[in-house]
Amino acid sequence: MKLLNRLLHLFAFLLPWQTIWLYREPIVNGYKWEFGTLGFYATEVLLWLIIALFVLWYIHRFSKRTVKQKFVFTKDRFFLLSVVVFLLYAFASSLWAPDAVLARQHALRLMQAILLFLMIYIVPISWKKMVLWFSGGMTIQALLGYWQFISQKTFASTLLGMAAHPVDAGGTSVIVGREVGRWLRAYGGFSHPNVFAGFLVISFFLTTFLWHVNKDASPQHRIFAAAAMLTQITALFFTFSRSAWLSFVILWLILFLFSSKKDVLHGAESFLFRVSVYSALLIAVLASMFMPLVQNRLFGDSSYEARSIEERLTGAAEARQIRVAHPFLGVGAGNYTAELMAQYPNREGWVYQPVHNVVLLFVAEFGFVGIMLVGLIIVTFIRMHEKERRFMVSVAFVVLLGLLGPLAAFDHYLYSAYSGLMAFALVVGVVMKYSTHDIHILSPHE
Repeated sequence: MKLLNRLLHLFAFLLPWQTIWLYREPIVNGYKWEFGTLGFYATEVLLWLIIALFVLWYIHRFSKRTVKQKFVFTKDRFFLLSVVVFLLYAFASSLWAPDAVLARQHALRLMQAILLFLMIYIVPISWKKMVLWFSGGMTIQALLGYWQFISQKTFASTLLGMAAHPVDAGGTSVIVGREVGRWLRAYGGFSHPNVFAGFLVISFFLTTFLWHVNKDASPQHRIFAAAAMLTQITALFFTFSRSAWLSFVILWLILFLFSSKKDVLHGAESFLFRVSVYSALLIAVLASMFMPLVQNRLFGDSSYEARSIEERLTGAAEARQIRVAHPFLGVGAGNYTAELMAQYPNREGWVYQPVHNVVLLFVAEFGFVGIMLVGLIIVTFIRMHEKERRFMVSVAFVVLLGLLGPLAAFDHYLYSAYSGLMAFALVVGVVMKYSTHDIHILSPHE
């Protein structure tokens, strides 16, 4: 069990790094088709080792039962059954997907995300230490992002899974305007500033959450936590990601409102109040220093911003066309861009991108059947808890919606990318584990 705990902590620390071995890089009409690549992330090696240890632990626990019981479908087993049915459907989608290998890869990553959630939720691990390690990894990323923006430079590293993004190169995410010139947005070690920003928001939330519930933390630990959070906020600002900014604003409002609810927070309101105030002051200072860039990003009418909006609207329209053409089964896991290629074969490879909305993308790939199966998973998850705990689970869903909703509404990486799926599983697992206030061991029961 100690080894499983330590490996999960290491996985959380290394997750932000994108080291990957690519074994298929298709070129379409002279350009790389990014979302058609096949690869294996370095952290996947660690994750599969963790999964193997988890299976061995579960089998060992099953064998220790002192009383043999007749098998019955308990509520938690209905939940597991719904998960298994969804995963079988995801793998089966390769039968009708345009690119069967791509469908199997994405189905496998969905399975990895679900198993990560189950391990966090079921295994008696220290989720607090896991959050601490994840926050530590993201603080290093935040320092890297800070340096990138201040120096307006990036560098490539195969070992760290990083690509160079020259500020004057086409395809680099920049802020462009007649008055402000051309500014590189912070990437960290990620493929895009929006992905980096989403991870920063999740890390800030989990770090704040950790130190709110950790009543026995020493002053030194709280100083470290405050420094980490302020560093992450600074890097988040330098990503200039509007969806992540919106998610942070919602999170900040939740912190500020809850900081006055002493009966809810059991005396920890002063910490949340300080976090919300210091965060607001830091953002105000940064915004005043870089106001022209903020105005350009939020209200700019440059051709770059106009093209970005046009691409998103076009993507939403194309997603609707795919949904109408494949209403029940969808086009298969991870095959949205493959279907676009089949419909519009003359585009350059880099143009084939997922729609920037997780719900629209999921519906296009899994159809009505997929929606029903995910709904079944949510319902069975809530119902497997005692009635007095269902309220806390529902509150957790609302908090997660406020945190992840803007990220999912304006981008796709929480579903389309391996790292996004793992981050989603991590934050949902931690919040749900805490919200039910006990250690969950799905059947077999002792």
